[in-house]
Amino acid sequence: MRCPVPLLAGEIPVFFILSCMEKRLQAVFLMAVFFCLVCCSNSETFFLPVEEETSDRGGMVLVRSLGRNITLGTENEKAPPDVHPAMKVTFDYDFSISSHEVTRSGFYSEVVSGRAPDGWMKGMAPDSGNYPISQVTFFDAVLYANAKSKGEHLDTVYTYDEVLLDGDGNCSSLGNLLFHPEVEGYRLPTEAEWTIVARSHWNPEKCWNLERSGNSLHEVCTERDAGEGSAICDMAGNVMEWVNDWKGAFTDGEVSNFVGANDGGTMGERVLKGGSFHNAASSMRIYSRGDVYTVTSSTKATHVGFRLAYGAIPAPTWLSGGTPVAKSTYSLQAKAQTVQE
Repeated sequence: MRCPVPLLAGEIPVFFILSCMEKRLQAVFLMAVFFCLVCCSNSETFFLPVEEETSDRGGMVLVRSLGRNITLGTENEKAPPDVHPAMKVTFDYDFSISSHEVTRSGFYSEVVSGRAPDGWMKGMAPDSGNYPISQVTFFDAVLYANAKSKGEHLDTVYTYDEVLLDGDGNCSSLGNLLFHPEVEGYRLPTEAEWTIVARSHWNPEKCWNLERSGNSLHEVCTERDAGEGSAICDMAGNVMEWVNDWKGAFTDGEVSNFVGANDGGTMGERVLKGGSFHNAASSMRIYSRGDVYTVTSSTKATHVGFRLAYGAIPAPTWLSGGTPVAKSTYSLQAKAQTVQE
């Protein structure tokens, strides 16, 4: 910062010296604040919060993402290979997201609604609590989203032609599962959508993490990781969350309306986001895309749940081996008897 030169050479008034010192101290202070915002956050990236409004869908928040962008992955060389390279994603649309993870009571209401397949979650007992649902597969989350859409007389975002259930009533497979991003209905959020929301609501030190939770689930929104005034909670802790995306490689270019890989590769891997009640705060990373084990669509665990998104995605982009493509690969899974017939 430059100070004005005094009019008389050799005569530097005291007020002039103090003024220069004050201005320079202000500049140093502002630079220190900026450096802290950039480098001291667990999110690793400085960002501006996305604008949020009350949605006309009960329990959801409208996210004004149109024209915004987000970075997926990281340039941190010590991070796992699946989060490299850092990739810029732009949004050409707005969407809505649940203010909290789907609760047991909310989930049960759809199980018994008559809008879901017979026998689904047959072992689930009535539950009026506000604990997040867990022990659910990706397919269970899809069936729940479709049931919500049917309940509001909306088209379903997901289609399939066969339902396979395990011994507990969880859905272990959906034959010929297709995701229709052009349909305006309930669905799982994409990794990009989840991330642009989490950027404004990410505080692993103040959530239901291992150090604070007693290694157990807690009712939703009982620990405000983003502050009391926030409408969205539990992005960092309580349960990890299914998102809609197949897991695949990022690209070092820019992608618009990113909806994941076009398939899950040889392992059929899916993306999980956030941390849970049995993760230490220091281990939670906003760019992480999975758990300690391989995550597939039929995975279920006590620390894995989900939240919903709502809204169509125009001109979606999938990636195939890091190359943008305009469509996804369907998931063809069926019983041996069906194949034989």
